[in-house]
Amino acid sequence: MHVTLVYQVAVNATLASSPFLSMVAKQFAVQIVLRQAMVSAAGGTLECAFIGEQDEINRAVAYLQTTGAGLTGPLVVKDILVNPQLSSVARGT
Repeated sequence: MHVTLVYQVAVNATLASSPFLSMVAKQFAVQIVLRQAMVSAAGGTLECAFIGEQDEINRAVAYLQTTGAGLTGPLVVKDILVNPQLSSVARGT
């Protein structure tokens, strides 16, 4: 069953200037939804929802920790059936 685990991810300058989230999504069978971010060239924090099988999310999180990212969480855990297609997209005002 797919689950959604939300983590706060702290990144340093090296990670902030690299496509580390896309590398994780390609290397592991997880989808990553960026919920919030406050990142500059010096580093920052992101709030990411990892969607997939629990074991695969755990592997992706463990890998991120080896890159120097600091992870806090999971902040939220949801058991969901995942439909990767967006049903509607709206703009905020």
